[in-house]
Amino acid sequence: MPEQQAANPIPEQPQHEEQMEDDVRALRGMPPAPKRLAGNGERNPEYDRQMLGGDMSHPWLQRAHLGNLPRDLIDSVATAIDEDKNGGISHDELKWYMSKVAKLRTIAAIKKQNSDAFVDTKRALDAADKDGDGLLNPDEAYAYDHNVAKDKGIGGVMSAFQFTDINQDTQLAYDEFLLYQYFIHKPKLHARSTTEETDLSFTSYTNQMKNGFVNEAANFFVMSCDQDKNHLLSRSEMLNSFAHFVERKHGSHTEL
Repeated sequence: MPEQQAANPIPEQPQHEEQMEDDVRALRGMPPAPKRLAGNGERNPEYDRQMLGGDMSHPWLQRAHLGNLPRDLIDSVATAIDEDKNGGISHDELKWYMSKVAKLRTIAAIKKQNSDAFVDTKRALDAADKDGDGLLNPDEAYAYDHNVAKDKGIGGVMSAFQFTDINQDTQLAYDEFLLYQYFIHKPKLHARSTTEETDLSFTSYTNQMKNGFVNEAANFFVMSCDQDKNHLLSRSEMLNSFAHFVERKHGSHTEL
């Protein structure tokens, strides 16, 4: 469960984030929508909804359908994000949830941009999965990557394992293992772009969660919606900024 802390000041956002090619943005786990509206430059509500996975459909996001009324739609989002179930949404809970969304976007991008990803990852998972349950546990990860562990230390392998364990069940399913493989073995699962941002290291990827676009979005939500300044978002406060959390119409979702 994420620790609770006050929001950090919003850092200046690098201009190149808005100018990245679509495939590079996808590989980094960024939303497809621009952060600013064309013309007036105001914050784009669609970008914020996508930061929360509003355009996606995945069981690990735990977005249950609770009804069609505005309060029901907000409650669905809040319930999924509220990890400690105290009724309020903290800055760290927002970062934790949006990091999960970003990782799922990266997995989808790797699949889309490399047609061999499934075969290669399935072969590697089968080789590493000694108990044959279709999942990779920490011991199997260390045994499989003992040579990597010699170079990076067991901490390097375990850090990547814990970071890519998206549903936090201490095992890696296929999609999680695909992301793990990308960070540990750096196969050529890169975007088609030739820009330097394409080759995304584990360090730079985790840093963007802590200090980059994920942190910026969490700062925005807390600082713009937290009306009573208690560093927690209530359902009522979220309802007052409805468009940034939920889209009224029920459209299509991205299946991963």
